[in-house]
Amino acid sequence: MASAINKNLMITIEALYDAVTDQRKWERVLREMCLLLEGDAAHLGHFDHENPLFNVSLLWTDSQDKCYWDAEIQQKFERLMPEDPRLILCNRYPEKPISCRMYLTDDQLHASKMWQEVLQYSKAEYSLIVTLLGSNNKTLTGIGVFRNPGKVPFDQEECDLMGELVPHFKRAFTLHKQLASMDMNQRMAMSALDHIPMGLFVVTGEGKIRFSNDSGQELLNQNDGLSNRSGYLSLKMANEDRTFHRYLGSAVKTFSQGTSPTPSQTFSVTRRKVAEPLWAMISPLASSNLPLGVGITDQPMAVVFISDPRKPQETPPELLQRLFGFTRREAEVVEQLVSGQSLQESAKILDISEQTARSHLKSAFGKTQTTRQSDLVRMVLSSPVWIRKTTTPSDPKTNIEDTLKHGTQFRLFSP
Repeated sequence: MASAINKNLMITIEALYDAVTDQRKWERVLREMCLLLEGDAAHLGHFDHENPLFNVSLLWTDSQDKCYWDAEIQQKFERLMPEDPRLILCNRYPEKPISCRMYLTDDQLHASKMWQEVLQYSKAEYSLIVTLLGSNNKTLTGIGVFRNPGKVPFDQEECDLMGELVPHFKRAFTLHKQLASMDMNQRMAMSALDHIPMGLFVVTGEGKIRFSNDSGQELLNQNDGLSNRSGYLSLKMANEDRTFHRYLGSAVKTFSQGTSPTPSQTFSVTRRKVAEPLWAMISPLASSNLPLGVGITDQPMAVVFISDPRKPQETPPELLQRLFGFTRREAEVVEQLVSGQSLQESAKILDISEQTARSHLKSAFGKTQTTRQSDLVRMVLSSPVWIRKTTTPSDPKTNIEDTLKHGTQFRLFSP
């Protein structure tokens, strides 16, 4: 019997750490807890006052005897938590698993509003609960296993068995939140980089791609001038590829030797489908210097910027209006000029006369305190407006929620 309990305990702990990187696996943790403690249902509730995105409330029940639990019951449960006699006991003895019938009589439990409005519908007659308080009381974690009416209350041996899980639950939640926070920060940074209409690659000294933004992936998909050869950034023309790797080696060696960073190197990338080449620049990129004890964080890298001169920069008129105080028509004329059109071509595209277009341009000069078309274009290109892409693959909030709910992996290329 003892060996079976120990085996089930280890299985539960294994499931617990498995859920650290994938929140979908918390359900398995609750199922294994029920098997370990012979329960009919289990509940996990985590409440974070500083970051509600981490809040979670999960209920697992035996499929053959499901309890009743819906959004209305959940709201009642959260509202009645402060006066729940079981949780009052647990909060008095944090991190100590408590069987409700060791402290409460049937009459005392059944007289509570929690029983009358929640527990009797969820068939939680007998409870084994423990609460974990976070630092500065900013978080509260409640873990409970329940038995249906007609069963026997949880005894001290089962309380002690739950106690074996307490330090692992604390550690697992800490790790989960740390990793999720790292993933959130990374996803937000990558989402910001995906707004830039210029290819961006982070590569090792050998050219292995460690990261690329959305525009960079678009350039690789075109397979014209650039290619991804088994995870390595390569140029189609052999002589250009050699130049690229020479610049790349020069960029990364400064950090391994501790010398001053090498100035950025620029070059062009010949394409076969179109006459205009891609423009590229390589700059050194400092390593993170994190004391993780793994070699990849200490590996010197470089960042490669690649732009397509044929791809017009997108300057949405509504942003130009807000930034420079242009009218709608003035912003549309300026947008065409920044995209490389002449004034005559801009007038034709906008279906207005050249004289009207010139009048809008003159007004734009006054609002930007410029006198020449080149100065106006330069001012717009030096503003944040031009780097905005009208479409991006995702948004930070969606990525954050995806990280927490679905445990998706970091969007980095494998080492």
